Amino acid sequence: MGKRLFKKVKYLLNCFIDIIFPPAHTCVLCGRKLENRSKYILCTACLTQFESLKLNDFMNFYMPNKEVYKYCDSVSYAFEYRGIVCDMVRNLKYEDKKEYASAMALMIEDEIKS
Repeated sequence: MGKRLFKKVKYLLNCFIDIIFPPAHTCVLCGRKLENRSKYILCTACLTQFESLKLNDFMNFYMPNKEVYKYCDSVSYAFEYRGIVCDMVRNLKYEDKKEYASAMALMIEDEIKS
């Protein structure tokens, strides 16, 4: 109980501090200063490391046997799970890096729209 309360209080204090002293516009992954205000809060160098994978590419590459489709309820796959994407997911899950969530959500949204 005490640990959870401490984490929530710490999170709220960090949010409050971010309002009073907004963080510098830096890439959340590498720390480089952003040239312009990127909606992903990632620099161009880090953005180029994301490998998008369209749904049809996924189905043809990983499921060449078309018979498998009838057993597949759904497939959700926006990026190759390796390299920088793998690092972001791990840090979000295990290191409590909540700032990665908004960047990833915006990128997945753009992938779905494209």
